[in-house]
Amino acid sequence: MMPRLENYPEGADASSETSESCSQIELFFEEVFKHAALVSNISNEQVKDDLERKLDYQFHNPYILYEALFHPSISSHGWFNDYEDYRDFSYLRLCSFGNSILKLTAADILRPKIKETSDILMDYGEFNGKSFLDIEHWSLRLLLAEEVLAKIGSELGLQKCVIRVAGNDSQREQDILNANLVVSLVAAVFEDAEAASNDKYEAAKNVVKQLYQKEITLLILYMQQCIDTCESTSQDPVSRLRKKASELRFLLDFEEESNSHNRTNGIADYAVKIRLHRDCFMDKVVRGTSTVSLEEAKRNAARSALIRFEELEKGNEFTKKTSIGSNSTCQDPPSNALAKLNEKLTQANLDHGPELIDEFGPPHQKQYTFAFYIEGREYGRGTAPKKKEARVLAAADAYDPVMRFLSDLQPH
Repeated sequence: MMPRLENYPEGADASSETSESCSQIELFFEEVFKHAALVSNISNEQVKDDLERKLDYQFHNPYILYEALFHPSISSHGWFNDYEDYRDFSYLRLCSFGNSILKLTAADILRPKIKETSDILMDYGEFNGKSFLDIEHWSLRLLLAEEVLAKIGSELGLQKCVIRVAGNDSQREQDILNANLVVSLVAAVFEDAEAASNDKYEAAKNVVKQLYQKEITLLILYMQQCIDTCESTSQDPVSRLRKKASELRFLLDFEEESNSHNRTNGIADYAVKIRLHRDCFMDKVVRGTSTVSLEEAKRNAARSALIRFEELEKGNEFTKKTSIGSNSTCQDPPSNALAKLNEKLTQANLDHGPELIDEFGPPHQKQYTFAFYIEGREYGRGTAPKKKEARVLAAADAYDPVMRFLSDLQPH
């Protein structure tokens, strides 16, 4: 562990070890500033005051700040051999853990808005399989991108504050250096607050807010725009259909049909087919056409599908169960239908059981569909938010036709 300037109450007696440490680091920096003046030729005190103002944070130990600005090129000088304890002293040490602090604090700042956005997108069925973590990951990738960090470093004027020997860096090298210096500053605040027995995480989080003020504001505005767009299009028939289908656990398949031409005026007719399916309600197809655009045809098809959903609900078709291979209504299966089927089909030495055939819906409303098979033939289906429930429903749906099937196997 390299020597650090220890903080102790003004006027208190310092131990000989602490005094020696203070003296050594002060001598070290006297030598540093003698051989490697700041690029801007302004004093280290001016740099400290300027950065503390921009970061809205006051360093208790200025040497932690100086390390965050310390370029490793200085260690190549011959005089550095007298300070071997400081051989690893540079912004690179702070960068080694600064990235993690930056990621954690930035995620913490954005998390409430990310959660609100993800919840609303899910409610409107506009998530396309993405989750809260996907939005968080996307947001952090934007904030932690090298070009963003380099831009922040340039705005802070860090290229003029770095403690280094003279050098002619390319623009690419300057950008990399600026990005690394921003990360090291966040780590320096974290370390300084810890040494001063303050809340190190909150201190770093406040500095990240200050550094990313514009970028975080833009991200939050973008997420709000996504929310506003969802809410404003909630009356759009396609959006309403997606939401209704999600509520009723239906799958939707949109398919563009070939354009046809009106025989009288030659205008193209755009056609879209929507297939609605869930359990035994399979292959219910509605169509929409338009002479204006494909999107309008899609909206017309969605309007027709919404009407079909209303008819299904009014007719209570969701509660009717039709036996496979029969037009008669099923009898109520026993509550232990799965256990009874297992027992009877095992006795008959027939390969059987429920198998997962489909899963759909957003992450917070996942639905599973199981089919009950005997020797590869399907006898019933069930859909539920839990796999166990779906298996039970599939067995219940298959109970009546399986009983008839087993009855037919008995010798008469």
